[in-house]
Amino acid sequence: MKPKDIFMSTYIIITLSIVIIITALLCNQWIYSYIPSDNLSADYKEYEITSTKNESMEGLIAYMQSNCDKFRLQKQVSDEYAGIYMKDYKLNLKLIEGREFTKEDFEQNKDVVMIAEDCLKDTYKGGSKRYITIQEKIYEVIGVFSKEKNTINQNTNAFINMSSKQFLKTNTEVTGTYYLDCKQDIHNLLAEKYNIKENNTIYDLSYAKHFERVKDVAFVLVKIILCGVVLFSVTWIFLFAFWFGGEKEMIVSKYLDGVTRGKIAFLTLKKWMLTNSFGVMISIFLGTISLICKEYLFLLLGIEILYILFSSGAVLLFTNRRIKEIRHIYKGVDNVCHL
Repeated sequence: MKPKDIFMSTYIIITLSIVIIITALLCNQWIYSYIPSDNLSADYKEYEITSTKNESMEGLIAYMQSNCDKFRLQKQVSDEYAGIYMKDYKLNLKLIEGREFTKEDFEQNKDVVMIAEDCLKDTYKGGSKRYITIQEKIYEVIGVFSKEKNTINQNTNAFINMSSKQFLKTNTEVTGTYYLDCKQDIHNLLAEKYNIKENNTIYDLSYAKHFERVKDVAFVLVKIILCGVVLFSVTWIFLFAFWFGGEKEMIVSKYLDGVTRGKIAFLTLKKWMLTNSFGVMISIFLGTISLICKEYLFLLLGIEILYILFSSGAVLLFTNRRIKEIRHIYKGVDNVCHL
């Protein structure tokens, strides 16, 4: 390969890889926007509950126990912590050590908690057990889990037994935001006793809302890819002109040797595709590695295909124009000779 071919190929490898990787990262954010936090199922509902008669947390738990066969009730105490109560339900977290909550934990009001691995630094040992202080209350750590990454719908760092004595001391009122994961439709039952407002879950949001949430989190990435596309396009035009300028001699030489227009176009296009091949392959490879869901690989392939079609079209267009210029020049020379 000539220096100009190597230079153009290197440029394509770098720029296409950057565009494809950033696109893959944005796809990941889009995927995260459809994954509920804390391993909630597609059946979950989000409620704002307000007590009307100073109802207690114990009363809400008892009410759920008597009206639901299988459920998970989660109260968001903060962005970091949540109270949780479950009946015949498993969190299915990736445990590093310990265990999940049991029926006895809830029924016996044990002061226990499950924490993410990142919270281990805040724990301390007491004999053979591990403890952590949350909201100035001490809880025994029964399980440590690996927190799943989700940049859009943030996962909780610690799940506290909602029926524990310590939790009920600091969270006496029902009022708050809740996630209810239950196959039964108990909206009307809750509405009979509490003032409730059902919020949209991630499955109820429109595409525009999902895009807005992705943009809020990945604002910098969106700006980078937009600026990158503009910069890539402008720079590509100048470099393509430089690359194609070096092919003009080959086109003239082939034309004078009697090679047909179609053959010349094919040879020029073939050389252009070879120049692009490494860039396309490497960028797709890097993009595939960056994707967490390979179903979106078609989008990356679509970008590459559009690039190949556009650039190939430009090669054929300029090759055809160059041949026409040569024919026009030599036609004029022939006319002068005849005179």
